[in-house]
Amino acid sequence: MAIELPRFVIAKRLASGATAFYWNPPPYWRKQAEAAGRRWPFESQVLGQDLRQPELDAAAGVYNAQFDEWREGGGRSIGRIRRYAPHGSVAWLVESYLNSDTFKRRVSERARPDYRNLLDHCLSYPLKAGGSFGELPVASVTPAAAEKLYSWVIAGGRYRQGEKAVMYLKTVWRLMQPHHPREFRRDVPNPWVGVQLVSRVKEVKPAHDRNDVYAFAWKAIEIGRPEVGAAAVICFEWLQRPENVLSGYVRWPDYRGKSHPDHIRIEHHKTGQMVMHPLQEIATDGAVTLFYADAEAVLAKTPRRGLPVILRPEGTIYSPTRFAQLVRQVADAAGLPKTFSLDACRHGGMTELEEAELTDGQGRALSAHRSRAYEGYAKRTEKRMLAATRRRHAHLAGNK
Repeated sequence: MAIELPRFVIAKRLASGATAFYWNPPPYWRKQAEAAGRRWPFESQVLGQDLRQPELDAAAGVYNAQFDEWREGGGRSIGRIRRYAPHGSVAWLVESYLNSDTFKRRVSERARPDYRNLLDHCLSYPLKAGGSFGELPVASVTPAAAEKLYSWVIAGGRYRQGEKAVMYLKTVWRLMQPHHPREFRRDVPNPWVGVQLVSRVKEVKPAHDRNDVYAFAWKAIEIGRPEVGAAAVICFEWLQRPENVLSGYVRWPDYRGKSHPDHIRIEHHKTGQMVMHPLQEIATDGAVTLFYADAEAVLAKTPRRGLPVILRPEGTIYSPTRFAQLVRQVADAAGLPKTFSLDACRHGGMTELEEAELTDGQGRALSAHRSRAYEGYAKRTEKRMLAATRRRHAHLAGNK
């Protein structure tokens, strides 16, 4: 089937026999812009080789849309030109992955900017011959080239960034190869598999114990920031991730709500798990055991400014940056070390689970961590939740 060339597109037969396509706006428009004293923002662009009609239309459409925007604006500047990644290039492959349903299903919205920023950084890797890594054809990327990019990323000791870059790119190659098999090398379909990562001793994440967390919480209440103290307690006691706490995932209706007056419901956005933590147990003789009396005392001091538990005084969601500043201010006022953070509170709670000698299943039931090896038989039932909470509470009672 003959290819229909979109507007401003020309085709050239190369010596290799391939057909290359270029977006090449007529000189007439450049002359018109220069005659009027306006900047001409466009240049000829390579669209790719041996493109099929949908691929060619998509490639040309990026530039034709910007050209039309420029003309409709009377030739005024349209800002930075959005470049099209030529079909078959590394940048094209990465962009295809980031815009795919596969990526959106695998990666939470919260984590997507991290992927894009790091992958964009990798695409900008400068080549000795000129240009950048993103401009290379996918089929030209060898294990040696992958090693060079990894070495560039980790320069200055950025080993974690290097590990993530290799992991992300390995996934891009693995998941996109079935969709575009002709763009990949047949002998080495995934060059990132062979990258040798630098061995390193991973830093132990800081963890703060119960005494620190409650010293922080009551200091926050003392200085008029009770919601900051409540956030620390929620991370420690119910092992909620800080980003979920700040995003409003812990709501007042989740705490001793009408349908669950003896529980607090904690939603873990990362794993999609909902955990019902029992707050108390009534014995046969009517005696009530409060499992989280200290935490509930802090929540009792926290004003209800809306549905989410953690809100600014005016009833809006905190930005992570602003909340981190408040955590630091309260921690300094309480005389706590610089390592104190909401993450450290959650890690402290996880550490306490280990110190309480809970079984692996009980610990996972409370924290909502997933494990493929455990998934088949770790049932997060009410009975398991109550047994795990009893044991944790007994551990604390025995140390008083």
